[in-house]
Amino acid sequence: MDGLSTATSVIAVVQLTAEVTKYIIGVAGASKDRQRLLDEILACEALLMRLRDYSKGTDGPEIEDWDADQTNTDSAQTWSVKVRALESDNAPLYRLYKILDAVKTKLQPDHGSGIQKIKAALKWPFDEKEVAKLVDAFQRERSLLHFAMTHESTQLVKHIKATSDDNSRQLTDLVRLIKNKSADDELRVARLDRILTGIQLSNLNIAEGIGHLQNSQMSAHQKEVLDWMSPVDYAPQQSDNFSRREPGTGEWLLESDEYNTWVKGDKQTLFCPGIPGAGKTIMASIVVNSLLESFHSESNVGVAYIYCNFRRRHEQKASDLIANLLKQLSENQPSLFKPVEELYNKRKASRTRPSLQELGRVLQEVAATYSRVYIVLDALDECETTDGTLPNFIQQVLDLQSATGTNILATSRYIPEIKEKFRKAVSLKIRASEPDVRRYLTGRMTQLPVFVQNKPELQEEIKTRILESVQGMFLLAQLHLDSLVGKRSPKAVRTILKALPSNSSTSKAYDKAYGDAMKRIEDQLTDQAILAKEALMWISCARRLLTPVELQHALGIETDSTDFDEENLSEIPDIVSACAGLVTVDEQSNTVRLAHFTTQEYFERTQDQWFPNAAQEITVKTLTYLSYDLIVDQVRTARSPKPDIMVQKAAEKSDPVINQSKDEKPGSPSPGLGRSKSQDWKIKNEVTESDEDYDVKKMLRDYPLCRYASCHWGYHARNVSEMPDIVKNFLSSEKLVKVTERLRYAGGFNPGTTGLHEAAYFGFEEAAEWMLQRCSIDALDSYNVSILEMACGLGHLSLAETLLKKGANLRGTPITYAARRGQDTIVTYLFQYGAPLEPGALEAAFRHFKDSKISIDKVHMFQTLLEHGADPNILIDETSRPLHHATSDRVEPLVRTLLDHAADVNGRDKEGRTALHLAVDSEMESLVRLLVDRGAEVNAQDDQGHTPLYHTAGRDIDPIVKLLLDHGANAILQDKHGLSVPHIAMASSFECLVQSFIGRGESTNAHCATHKTHSTAVASNSLKPAMLEDKPLMVFEE
Repeated sequence: MDGLSTATSVIAVVQLTAEVTKYIIGVAGASKDRQRLLDEILACEALLMRLRDYSKGTDGPEIEDWDADQTNTDSAQTWSVKVRALESDNAPLYRLYKILDAVKTKLQPDHGSGIQKIKAALKWPFDEKEVAKLVDAFQRERSLLHFAMTHESTQLVKHIKATSDDNSRQLTDLVRLIKNKSADDELRVARLDRILTGIQLSNLNIAEGIGHLQNSQMSAHQKEVLDWMSPVDYAPQQSDNFSRREPGTGEWLLESDEYNTWVKGDKQTLFCPGIPGAGKTIMASIVVNSLLESFHSESNVGVAYIYCNFRRRHEQKASDLIANLLKQLSENQPSLFKPVEELYNKRKASRTRPSLQELGRVLQEVAATYSRVYIVLDALDECETTDGTLPNFIQQVLDLQSATGTNILATSRYIPEIKEKFRKAVSLKIRASEPDVRRYLTGRMTQLPVFVQNKPELQEEIKTRILESVQGMFLLAQLHLDSLVGKRSPKAVRTILKALPSNSSTSKAYDKAYGDAMKRIEDQLTDQAILAKEALMWISCARRLLTPVELQHALGIETDSTDFDEENLSEIPDIVSACAGLVTVDEQSNTVRLAHFTTQEYFERTQDQWFPNAAQEITVKTLTYLSYDLIVDQVRTARSPKPDIMVQKAAEKSDPVINQSKDEKPGSPSPGLGRSKSQDWKIKNEVTESDEDYDVKKMLRDYPLCRYASCHWGYHARNVSEMPDIVKNFLSSEKLVKVTERLRYAGGFNPGTTGLHEAAYFGFEEAAEWMLQRCSIDALDSYNVSILEMACGLGHLSLAETLLKKGANLRGTPITYAARRGQDTIVTYLFQYGAPLEPGALEAAFRHFKDSKISIDKVHMFQTLLEHGADPNILIDETSRPLHHATSDRVEPLVRTLLDHAADVNGRDKEGRTALHLAVDSEMESLVRLLVDRGAEVNAQDDQGHTPLYHTAGRDIDPIVKLLLDHGANAILQDKHGLSVPHIAMASSFECLVQSFIGRGESTNAHCATHKTHSTAVASNSLKPAMLEDKPLMVFEE
C-alpha cells in the first residue's frame, strides 16, 4: 500500500521557518518573548539545514545535494532513511510545519485596511502563556531532530513512535490555545481550524503512519532498489489534492452503486469521465484516501495510484508509470518481492533499464501476491499520446487486470481514444454536484469581505448565483468566488454576480472567468500587476514545473546587472497573492503551478494578448543568468573523466543514440548526445562525485535557476522573431557554452559542446546559420559528434535539410542517430538525399523501443531500412532478433514486413526461443497463424525443451492450441525435466487443454521423468475421471 498523504519535507519546513523568522523580526513589543521564540526557531532551522545537507539528494530529483565538507560517518543512504522517518505522517517535521503554520497565521497582518492594518502588523500578537507553549513544542521536536543526529535509524523510528501520541496531543492543545486567543479574527480562526482539521486527520491515519515509520527501517538495499525502480513519489501530490477538498464533498461518489460494486468486486473497471474543471482530480484523491483508510490494516490488499500531469510528461512514459505502480505495490513490505529482486539484479548486471514488457510481467507477478489490488489513474487525458505512451500504458494496466483481477478506476476528459479503451467499463460521470458546490462555497465565505460575512442573505445570494453559473464545473465556482474578494460594498458584489454568464459553453465560461481575473490583476498597484503578469508568464511558458525558489530567481533577474542581487527577490506569498487565485504552491512537491489545466490552456490561447514577448524575455533573462560573473568564474570548464566512460563513448560511435526527441518537453534532459536512457543511467552511476564537480553542485544550489536555464534557454530562443544580440554573444563565447553544458549535466563529464552544437541541440536554426559563418559545418565536438548527426538524432528536420544544402558531410552515422530516436521522417529524407545505409541502423531502431512497445506508425521506418538493405536477422544486444521484438510487441504489420524481407522465421533468441514461442505468449491467434503459414516450426524446442504448444498450458487460448495441433504440434515431446504438455495441463487442472489432447487421441499414460503418468496427474489434481471416458486413447509408453 502506498505511503501517507500528510508527509512533510525538510525543504518545506526550512522555507516556512524563513518566512516565520521574517515576520518575527518585523514586529515590535515583548522583546524577551520574541527573542526566546526566535532562538528556538533558529535552533530548529540549524538542525534542519544539517539534516538536509547530510541526506544526499533530498533537494529534489534534478540536483543531488552534496557537501564536500561533510564529515559525518553515516552514509548518505542512512541519512536518507532517517529523513524519511522524520518526514513521515505525524512525525517531527509534520508537527514542526503545523507549529510554524500556526505562528505564521497569527503573525500575518490582518485583513483590515489603512492605519489599523499597519498597527496590527507591527504588534506582537502572542501572550506569555502562548509563547511558553510554543517554546515547549519547538523544544520537543528539536530534541527529536537532535536524536536523529546521534542515533541509528532504527532507534530513531522507535523513539518517534514512542513520543508521537504525546507530542501530537500537545500540538493540538497549542493550536487550540492560539485559536481561542484569536477569537476576534474570523479569518485567523478559519485558518487555525484548517490546521486543527489536518492534525486530526493525521491522527486518524496513525495506524498507517506507524506502517510508514516501519517502512523507514527498510534496508538501504530495499530503498536503493525501489528508488531505482522509480524516483517519482505521488504521495505528496495525493496529500496536496486531498487537502484541497472541502470536508464532506465527494460523498456521493463513495456512496454510489457503481463505486461500491467496483470496490467489492474483482476485475472491475470504473471509468469516470468529466468536463474540464469538474473536480476529477479531487475526486480521485478522495477515492485514494478512502481506499487507504479502508484497507490500511490489511497487508494483503494493495493500493497504487498515478496522477498524470501535462507538465510531467518527461517522467511519465509508459515504462515510468508501470515502474511506479510496481514500486508502490512493493513498498511497506518486510522484504523485496523475489521478482523485483531478480529484475534488479538482472538489469544491474547489464547496467540497463528494464523494458516495458519486463516491468509489466513483474508487476503482474507482484500484484498476484495480493488478495486484491486497486489502481487509481487520474487525468489520463494529460498523458503523452504522440509516442504511444497513453495506449501502451492503458494496455499494460488492462493486461494486469486480465491476469490478476486488479480493480481499475480511471478519470479523464471526454477523449474518444480513451473512451474507446474503456468502452466495456462501467462509466460514472464526474460532475460538481450542487450540494458539493454549496458546501464548498459555504466553507469559503470567510475569504470574502466582512460586510458579506455579516449579511447571511447576501451570502445566500452569492451561493445561488454562482450555483446557477458553474454548470457542473467546480473550478468555475472557485474563480467566481475569487472575483468577489476585495469588493468594497454589497453593490459591487451584486454587479459582479449579475455579470456571471449562464448557459455558456465550457471554453467560453473559462475564458470569461480567466479574463476577469486578468483584469483584476491589471487593476492592482502597478508593481503588483507587473509582478503577477511576469510570474504568470514564467509559469505558463516554462517547459516544466518550477520550484518556488526557481520562480523567485527568475523574477529577480536584472538584465543590466552582472550578478544576481538577492535584495531583488520577491516573497512567494506576495507573488501568489498578486496572481488573483491563478497560481498555487504545492508545498508537498515543492512546485509552483497554475490553478488548473484549463488555466494553462487559456494562456496558450491568449499568449499574444497577455505575454506577446514571452519567448524573448525568457531568453534574455536565462542567458543573463547563465552569464553572471560569479557563475562563469567559479564553474570549471574541464574535468578528468573516468577512462572507461570515454572508452564507452568511443564504442557508442558505431551505435550512436540521441536522448532528446523534438516532441519531448523534458524536466531535465539526459546527459550526453550519444547515450540512451539506459546508458544515461549507467553514466550517472559510474561517474563518481569529486572535488572537480563541487563547483557545479555549489552553483546549482546558490543559483537555483541554473539547471532550468541551461536545459531550456534554446527552446525559448528559437521562438523569438529576431535573434537577440545576447544569443550571438553567448554562442560566440566558448567559456559560456562550456559552463552552460556543465551546469546542464550537473558536472558528470567533460564538456565538449561548441556554440554551433549548442544551437543544433535546440534545433535553433537561425542561430546555427549565424554560427556557420564563423566555424566549419563539419565541426565535431569532443565526442566526435557532428552537427548533422545531432540534428538528425534530435529530430530537427529543417536544420538537417539546411546543413545538407550547405554541404554538410554525410560521413558518420546520421541515419543511425535518427533511427535510434525513431525519427522516421528524417530516416526517409536521408535515404532520399543519397545517404548510405549504416550497419547498425536497424539495430539502433529496435533499441529505441527497448523501454516501450513498438508503435504502428513506426513500421514505415523499419520498412525503409529493410528496403535499403538492412539485415533482418541481426542479433540485438546479443539477446534477440528483430522478428522476436516485433512479435513480442504484437505488431503484426512489422512481423509481416520482416518476413517479406527474408527474416528467418525460425531464428533463435538468446534463450533458444523462436518467434512462434513469443507469438503464443502474446495470445494473438492471427500472429500465430501468420508465422505458421510462413513456415514456423511448430515443434521447435527452446533451451528448456519447451515447444510453442508448451506455452499454451495455463492459458485460455483454445483456438491457438487447435491451430498448433492442426499443424502437427507434438504434445508429448518432453522438456529437459521430462515433462510434456499434457503433464503441465493436468498438473494445472486446465481442463480445456486436457480435453484438446484427449479428443485427438494423445496418450494420457505417457511417463514423465518422475514416472508419474498423465492419469496419475489427473488423479492427484482431482480432475473428473469422466473427462477420460469414451475417448479414443492411444497408449504411448516411453
